[in-house]
Amino acid sequence: MEVELEVWPASYVKCGVCDGAMQRLSRPGSDVSFPVGLRRALLLPVGPWGLLILSGLALLASELDALSSPAREASLLLWSVCAWLLGVAIVRATAEGETRLGDIRLEGWPELLRPALLSALLTAPALLLPRSGWTGALLVIAAAPLLVPLLLLILAGRPWQQALSALEAARTMRALGGDGVLAVLATLGVWLFSRMLAALAESPADEVPALWRRAADFLAAFSLFLVPHVLGLLVEARGEALAYPFTARGEVPLLGSARPERTVAFRPPEPPPRRPAEPIAVEETSGKLDLE
Repeated sequence: MEVELEVWPASYVKCGVCDGAMQRLSRPGSDVSFPVGLRRALLLPVGPWGLLILSGLALLASELDALSSPAREASLLLWSVCAWLLGVAIVRATAEGETRLGDIRLEGWPELLRPALLSALLTAPALLLPRSGWTGALLVIAAAPLLVPLLLLILAGRPWQQALSALEAARTMRALGGDGVLAVLATLGVWLFSRMLAALAESPADEVPALWRRAADFLAAFSLFLVPHVLGLLVEARGEALAYPFTARGEVPLLGSARPERTVAFRPPEPPPRRPAEPIAVEETSGKLDLE
C-alpha cells in the first residue's frame, strides 16, 4: 500500500535531544494586510467624544476659511497644528489596533506635539493653494508621492534630519513596495476629494445655496481626517518596515504563508517474516497421582 504525503515547511521547533516543549516560530507583525485593512478606512477609531471633537474642528475650519487675508492663512496654519494633534492620535490608535482614542491618556498628548508640528509644516501649504482650476490639483498630485513617506517617517519618530529627507522618503517607498503606492493613491484621493468639496463651497451664491456651501466646506475639512487613518492602517500592517515603536505588537507565524514543497510516496515497511511454529515433543509416562 502506498500513501502520498505532502512535506510542509514546519513553523514549530522542538529540541530533539532533551525532547523539550514545542515552541512556535513567530515574528512581530500583523496578520491583516494593508489592502484588506484599507476596507475599514472610513471607520475612524475616535469614539463618540472623538467624533464630536473632530466635527468641531471641521466646523471651525469652515469658519476660518471665510476670513480675509492674512488672518485666514495664519488661522488655518494654527488649525492645521490642532488637527494634526488629533491626526497623530488617530495614527497611533489605529496602528495599535485600538477602536477609540480614550486609550491615550492626557499626559501622553504632549508627545504628539512634535510630529503634529512637523506634519502641519508639510501639509499646511496645501490648504493655501488655489482650489479651483488645475494648478492646485496638479501641485497636490506631484507632491503626494513625497509627502506620504515623509509623514510616515515623522509618525515613526525618526529624527527630523531623516524625517524631512527626500532620500529617506525614497528608501521608505522602496521598502513598502506596493503597499506604499496604494497608500499614496488613497491619500491623494482623499486630498483631491476634499479640494473638490472646498471648491464647491467657494461657488457663487447664485449657483450653490449658502447651506450647501457650508455643508461642502464642513465635509471638506472632515474628510481630511481620513488621511491619518489610512496612514495608521499602513503602519499597522507594515510597521516593521518603518521601524515604528509599537507599545504592544502581536505575533504572527514565521512561515504562516508557506506552501507544500514536494509530494513524496510513502510505503509502510513490511513486517519481518515470522518463523513457522515448531511442534513441541511430549513424552508419555505412567504413574500414580495422589490427591489429598
